[in-house]
Amino acid sequence: LEPEHRLVQAALRFGEVKGDVFNTEKFKSAVVAFEGRFGGVDMKAPELAILETILERIIEGANIDTTHTMRVKVLGTSMVNAFAMPNGNIYFTKGFFQFLEKYFPNTPIDADHGGLAHVMAHEIVHVLREHVVRSQVFRAAVTDASQPLEPSVLTHLTRIHEIEADREGMVLAFLAGYHPRGGIDFLEARGREREIPAHLDHPTYDERIHYLEEFWSNTVKYAWLSFSFGLQKMDAAAAAEGDDLAAA
Repeated sequence: LEPEHRLVQAALRFGEVKGDVFNTEKFKSAVVAFEGRFGGVDMKAPELAILETILERIIEGANIDTTHTMRVKVLGTSMVNAFAMPNGNIYFTKGFFQFLEKYFPNTPIDADHGGLAHVMAHEIVHVLREHVVRSQVFRAAVTDASQPLEPSVLTHLTRIHEIEADREGMVLAFLAGYHPRGGIDFLEARGREREIPAHLDHPTYDERIHYLEEFWSNTVKYAWLSFSFGLQKMDAAAAAEGDDLAAA
């Protein structure tokens, strides 16, 4: 909201600073106004308990340590969307759950929903990587630059953020016990409804699916198999310690 603020600038340069921009009255009032634009927060939404369980499961499964307390909220708008704010607020819209009911009628909307978990993990990555703050600072830099930059540079940056959130979100969801296919299935459903996203600074759904499938096959699956193999060797060594130290 205020990329030139000294706390934001210091955080980007040095990491940790004293003070918390997210507890200022200006930021708090901006959050309330933002939530109001999207139908307001539904404090009694039946989906809230499910979202909180998924959030806790991902944080514990991936052993996430964050300086900001993450919390989930359901907004009353029929828009199909989920997004995060830099203070750790993660929002899902009523329209998002209506979309799941429409395209996944045989999949219960519960804490085991793979697509829902992938989207949650995607938004968690946005918070952890400070994508929103960094994009705002970059926009300010573009505006203030003495030499004008092509708008496509900012578009490229935000596209990279989306791909990064997809990939790291897949890993976080996987570590929490969710199958990676859940996120791909969700993106395929979104692509069937609308191939070109409303936000032109996002990759197309086809691109995101391709990047995720490639990432899973060539990176995550290989790393997991290698890690599992290493654990097997460690177990074998531990079993051999009592009888044959050299073999161990």
